[in-house]
Amino acid sequence: SWVPLAADYTRHARSAKGAFGAAAVGYSVTQIIAYVLGLLALALVAGDSSRVFDPFLGVALGALFFAVFVLREADQSFVNVYSTAVSIQNLIPRADRRVLTVALGALITGLALLLNIGDYAAFLSLIGSVFVPMLGVLAADFFLGRGRWRAAIGKDDTDRLGWDMGRHAPSRWGMIVAWAVGFVVYQLIYPGAVSWWAAFWQDVQGALGFAPQTWMSASLFAFLVAG
Repeated sequence: SWVPLAADYTRHARSAKGAFGAAAVGYSVTQIIAYVLGLLALALVAGDSSRVFDPFLGVALGALFFAVFVLREADQSFVNVYSTAVSIQNLIPRADRRVLTVALGALITGLALLLNIGDYAAFLSLIGSVFVPMLGVLAADFFLGRGRWRAAIGKDDTDRLGWDMGRHAPSRWGMIVAWAVGFVVYQLIYPGAVSWWAAFWQDVQGALGFAPQTWMSASLFAFLVAG
């Protein structure tokens, strides 16, 4: 789910290497630290997820640390809204980003108030099913497709990626189809647990006679198929 955000953060980078390095190192370091802390917290409460915050609050300055952690997540709400507004501008370039951001913020806040927090993890899996195959498509195109095409331009003979990122770039429906296939693969292997959505894909599994095996990874298969 960080793929679109990383693209927004690095839109002003001066080189592909700098953009990739900053995004990969920055996100990797923070996410690895967060996951390790979560695993340690779970280990301290014998795997009881309902008590996962107890270790943080039970040590000196634990409440302060936890407050910083909450603030770290809070700013992501603003980043997500901004990222969505930028993505919409790809389809409607003349739209005012400020108006889009405020409207999206109000809409998402309203939806969040209706969300059952007990379904939050399942909701995150549903989000992952959208972005994992998207990353597969982008990675394949970058490393094996148009991204490999470089042309020498300017007086300093600078290399530029072959991707057309301009406002008048053509639609690439083949990439949409590849993403859609990867999305379906993810749902067939792991329908999740979001009420009617999961029930629908379970019905599709039954209609196709497909039974996911325990060794199947929805993320890896969706990534590979889309790629």
